[in-house]
Amino acid sequence: MIRHLKVARETAVKARSQAMLALRAIIVSAPSALREQLDQLTGKMTLLRHLAALRPGPLTSTTACARTGLRGLC
Repeated sequence: MIRHLKVARETAVKARSQAMLALRAIIVSAPSALREQLDQLTGKMTLLRHLAALRPGPLTSTTACARTGLRGLC
């Protein structure tokens, strides 16, 4: 039973790490206005709360596409 819990925890930790790496990669390649807005946020939880609250709107610009990707990873 302990082994099952250990495997589940390790998998969750790996998934969280991969999600954070993907978020950082999208932020780095995001348009400068969005990147500057997100760079002002401090702390992982603050960033995640902000990204979860994003409302990207219609996908007609690169900023909206980046916002959609960021919100999807949260």
